Amino acid sequence: MSAINVEKFFEKVEADKSLAAKLKQAAKLNLASKPKALSAKTISEHKAKLAAEVVQIAAAAGFKFSAKDLVAANAAKIKKLPAGTLPDVTGQDDDGGYRQCDILMFRMRG
Repeated sequence: MSAINVEKFFEKVEADKSLAAKLKQAAKLNLASKPKALSAKTISEHKAKLAAEVVQIAAAAGFKFSAKDLVAANAAKIKKLPAGTLPDVTGQDDDGGYRQCDILMFRMRG
């Protein structure tokens, strides 16, 4: 049920410019606050902060799911992409991982 809520939320985001603007702003602020010293811990904390912000925005719009649900739904969506697509869309962090805010922005494009 939570995965369905995540998908329904992003469907709503596509139709609601105000909601999309809130998510874009959260992603921009998250990217701007990226720690300069990268470690597994700081990267994890940074990604968790954005996920929590998305969950709050979604809850205010009437969609209930956890940060864990969001991450799992994003991972499932990414797995459905043709091989090699995601790096072209999002780029990569210095640690070789995909930027959570870029994945969020990608999802917002459909």
